[in-house]
Amino acid sequence: MALRLVQAGEGHPRPLVLAFLIGVNLDPKLRAAFGPRPCIVADGVAKGPMMGELLEFAHQRAGVREVSRLALIGYSAGCQRVRGLYLGGCGRARICWQMARTHHGKGKAFCSTARVLRMATGWKLDRAGSVDRPVVTREGALWVYSYASADIDALAHAAQLVRVVPELSARHLRAWVGTTEPPRKAQVPGVPFNLLGILVTFLLESTSRT
Repeated sequence: MALRLVQAGEGHPRPLVLAFLIGVNLDPKLRAAFGPRPCIVADGVAKGPMMGELLEFAHQRAGVREVSRLALIGYSAGCQRVRGLYLGGCGRARICWQMARTHHGKGKAFCSTARVLRMATGWKLDRAGSVDRPVVTREGALWVYSYASADIDALAHAAQLVRVVPELSARHLRAWVGTTEPPRKAQVPGVPFNLLGILVTFLLESTSRT
């Protein structure tokens, strides 16, 4: 099992952060991004235990008896586990999906992340920025950060992990998981999720919006 305890957290109940395909080198940045309160559990691989085992791990390793709020973080292929957990009943979780299309799979047909997000959101998403100044599109609790990259761009893909994941966790998730009041079901017309967090995408083109 690749699960590890990044931080035990404080209090009862306490927030729980679950991060997938996140290596141990990011642990200090996750602790800094979220502060001392939440329990943070990370998995260094994309596929692995689902909610029952994850909760048991948090209970055994950190003494978590009750979860006040849940945040799910997925990097690259780790987004598949976030999706599985969300569709499996984690409807009140706040989500950070780090979705990057910076490499090819030989012999396999696939849609780019940008195209998938256009289909999912109905937005043009035809502009992209740098890592320092991404183009941000927002509606309610749904945020899309668009970054430009080359067609095959290992450095850009790595930057999404070491920079974007902790930065957006601090910006969009820290205050939410630290709130003590019970979460309320968000009403987002036309979106089939109770609460959508952040979708981070690489756009392969950076043409201007008309």
